[in-house]
Amino acid sequence: MREQFITALQAAFRAGAALYEVGDSPAGGPGGAAGEEIISRAEVADALDAPGAVAYTVDGGEAEAPAMVGGLVLQIPAAHPDPHSASAADGDEPSGDHVGELVLFFVDVHCHGQGIGRRAWAAVEELHPEITTWVTHTPTFEKRNIHFYRDVLGFHITAVTPPLAPGVEATPEEEQRADMVRFEKHLTHRAS
Repeated sequence: MREQFITALQAAFRAGAALYEVGDSPAGGPGGAAGEEIISRAEVADALDAPGAVAYTVDGGEAEAPAMVGGLVLQIPAAHPDPHSASAADGDEPSGDHVGELVLFFVDVHCHGQGIGRRAWAAVEELHPEITTWVTHTPTFEKRNIHFYRDVLGFHITAVTPPLAPGVEATPEEEQRADMVRFEKHLTHRAS
């Protein structure tokens, strides 16, 4: 199942990039150098293997023969407040929210627009009532993702990180955070 998940996620990212003209360009583009995956096998494996990682598949098709049409990887820490949340801005102490992170989310490009992602996310919120704040990130060029998180799932944009200037030396963490949109979704109806 792990191998199928990784392969399906890479295929969905590749198809989405091709469909929405993102990724492989002569200069490399957001997807990396020509011929590289949008997301590497190692990046997916690292997300799946991280402490607190929980992965779900989204199955569709007939009940007798369900097919994987999507999936997601969450980061569910034991009960660690997020020091970077909007509630912790201005130097205040973290609010004590139980913060979960949506690390990876994909729906097969042939299934877009059918409500699969919306229903999958609703199931996540039901499965994890202990989480009072969800956080996720997406690249600034992923307009479809930005619309989906903000307008469909109800996340709020809390930060937009500019791209790195050409020639600037950066740590791998800085490179990963560059040119990204950060989202939060606070579930105020849940008890602390």
